[in-house]
Amino acid sequence: MPPKRYREGSPNTVLRSMSSEESGNSMNINLSQNTLNSRNNGYGGFSNNENGNLERTAKRRKNNSQPRPPLVTAAQAAGSKQKANYEKLRIKRNSLPRGLYNIFSNARLQNAVNQGRYQNMNTQIKSKIKLANNHERRIKNQLNKIPNGIFRRNTTFKINNVIGNNSKTNALLQQINTEQKKINANAKAKAAENAKKAAANKAAENAKKAAANKAAENAKKAVRNRVAPVNLRAKKKAAAAAQATENAKAKAENQEKNRKKAQNTINKAITNKRQRNANELNMLRKSKAAANKAVANKARANAKAKAATPANSVRNSVTNIGNGGNSLNNNANSSAFIAPTKRERKADGKLEKDDAGKFMKRGILLEIIKMSSRTINMANNNRNGFLKLMPTVNNANSILEYHTYTWALLYDLISTIDGTKFAALQITPKTLKDIHKKLMVKNTYTTGRSTGGMGNRQERVFNFTDEEVVEFLFLIWLDGNHDEYIHKSFIEWLDDKESNATYFTTTHRELAKKFVREFPDPRIYINNVPKFSKTNAKKEREEFITQALKSVKGYETIRKICIETESVWFFIHNYNGDPRRVSTKNQTSVKMNFPTFSGGNPSKTSLAGNFESILKMGIEKILNIKQSDYIYTGTWEINKLKQGNMIHEVSLDQESGDKILSKTITNTPKFRPYITTASLIDPGKHMLDSGAGSTDRLLLLNAMKTNNMNFLDNLQCHYHVGPVKFVIRNGSLNFLKVDLSIRKGGPPTNKPGKMPTLDFFQLKINETNRQSGVIKQGGKKAEAKNSASKMGKFMGDALQYMTVSVQNTYRGKPRYFASGDGSACFMNAYFCQKLKIPLRLIIDTGVSDIRSIGLRNN
Repeated sequence: MPPKRYREGSPNTVLRSMSSEESGNSMNINLSQNTLNSRNNGYGGFSNNENGNLERTAKRRKNNSQPRPPLVTAAQAAGSKQKANYEKLRIKRNSLPRGLYNIFSNARLQNAVNQGRYQNMNTQIKSKIKLANNHERRIKNQLNKIPNGIFRRNTTFKINNVIGNNSKTNALLQQINTEQKKINANAKAKAAENAKKAAANKAAENAKKAAANKAAENAKKAVRNRVAPVNLRAKKKAAAAAQATENAKAKAENQEKNRKKAQNTINKAITNKRQRNANELNMLRKSKAAANKAVANKARANAKAKAATPANSVRNSVTNIGNGGNSLNNNANSSAFIAPTKRERKADGKLEKDDAGKFMKRGILLEIIKMSSRTINMANNNRNGFLKLMPTVNNANSILEYHTYTWALLYDLISTIDGTKFAALQITPKTLKDIHKKLMVKNTYTTGRSTGGMGNRQERVFNFTDEEVVEFLFLIWLDGNHDEYIHKSFIEWLDDKESNATYFTTTHRELAKKFVREFPDPRIYINNVPKFSKTNAKKEREEFITQALKSVKGYETIRKICIETESVWFFIHNYNGDPRRVSTKNQTSVKMNFPTFSGGNPSKTSLAGNFESILKMGIEKILNIKQSDYIYTGTWEINKLKQGNMIHEVSLDQESGDKILSKTITNTPKFRPYITTASLIDPGKHMLDSGAGSTDRLLLLNAMKTNNMNFLDNLQCHYHVGPVKFVIRNGSLNFLKVDLSIRKGGPPTNKPGKMPTLDFFQLKINETNRQSGVIKQGGKKAEAKNSASKMGKFMGDALQYMTVSVQNTYRGKPRYFASGDGSACFMNAYFCQKLKIPLRLIIDTGVSDIRSIGLRNN
């Protein structure tokens, strides 16, 4: 078939060649046609093809004469893209509320872009925005139910500070719910009052109508029964005479009755007075006999104690040590300046960098150790001279305690001051002794025992039942999860040789394991969990756990914790189905339609961060201990105290970023920062404004620099530095025996001029013949790798509230434990409730408010 462009039979098809004549004619025709066209095209005779070539040549020359743009390399393109991505992230970050703005710093955004994690960071910001929007919607939905007023306005201001943070949002929602309940209660009471008033008005109106009707009826009867005026007057006169006779008779009877009553009263008063006189005489005789007996018993007891009791059993109050006596005066070179230490070799054998301030500080601390060592040597070898140091104290052991404990306090205060402050300092041993003498009066610890055995050195004894032993072990395990040095289930923790559970007896751990075996395991319900609704899921999950734990007998605290937190239940028998923490998808809670419980970055299965705030705000609901309402007034001061005329000593453990507790302690006139030995061994003391005496350290430094001891008259803290001893027993066994002592003579030094590895303080827990009970104190969370360091981490917080609580059993001045650590606050409440100790607790809620127990009338 021929191509489509040619026709069948055409003389010029591809099937027929042209003759030379025809070819020539054709070329001539085409040439003539082109010539004609060229004349008519307006280009002066050039053909279109030729003109096109000229135009292209002109354009090419024009283009070649202009500079070309520089080439863009791949690196430059990538840099531009990174810059664009950074701007996108920054713009998106800027849309976050101010409470979340600082989480995504410019440096963090830039690092994410540089490391190729733009999408990841973008997702994180979106997630935060979504979470914040969700929180804001939830808060505003709840807040819309609150009428306009101060609470609603103040809460509105807080929204941007809490959204995006689950714990703060939940706390704020709880505040709103509490306010709503209060409003509803007030409305209900007002409605009841209005109903009562309406009922009273109705009754009064009915009575008024009834009286009017009765009066009208009587008037009608009077008209019907009207008689002649003469008869009516006679009737009235007779009635008046009869009434007068009746009145006279009643008056005479009343006079006789009153006379008899008065006579009876007189007789009774005479009888009572005689009985009182007889009773007073008997009481006077008995009291005299008891006093004589007490004097005789006391004389016998004193004689016996004088013969058999150790010398340090004499009680010496802080008010009778005078001005502190003399500090150690056997140093021949006390006027020479203390020399800084030399450079030490590090573990790799290299000399440490030169640091004048650090070396001077070391020299001062080593001098304090020397002073303490000389004190005990003098007590042992020159008893008469030693007694002259404190003439008002007639006991060598008491003098040794006062001196040693004050050296320990001074050592700790100086050790917490930054080394740079000592760079240009020149100080003599005499100045140190003057400071020591001044601090000795400031330390309120008193040595010995008082009459009746209520002194500081007496070991206090308490008791736990079997159930309370299990619950306290459970709370210790929870505290370790909160501080993230425990990542094991409760049952695994009990047998872990590297856990702090090893400090407790096998008997007590077996009690806890028996509890776990009998406590319902969530995994048995994994195939029988209903599908929770989206609108009411939290309440439905709570009801499910409540029903699952319905059969549990006793252990009310653990059961309520599992219900209120939702998370804890899944970590008792197994670490929520993911013991190796490899994937949150393995979690038992997820498989049972409960939330994912995780933490950290990258996110891993974790109990930390999933219960602490609930415990802190749930003390009243879980332990049935009434809390005060929020008592922060906005002026950083608390008034209307329960014991308003007394000084309140407050031991501060931890607080939130706005430092509300430090400011409140400073500004409330009846509050004083309270520093115990437990406070000094807590590694978190450096992070506090007032709790560990930051202002006092500045005053101490000024006294060292100027040799002016008057600075120390302005110390703000109350110090109580001395040993702490108490024991919680369970039947015939010790459950928790605490022995915090202070090394007399100071910490041991291995080489002259080299700093010791220990300090003045030594803490032992449950010391027996088979175990030393020594713990590693002052460690950080990352260093808690074995049982000693983990127990030290737990006791860092626990010993503070335990010390304050135990002192509240025998000391008159009220002492309070203040903290924002929910786990520590809850354990303090449990500790006091079960041991029947007055609970005095101040709680930093984390949302710029304070709650308390025992501080104000709740």
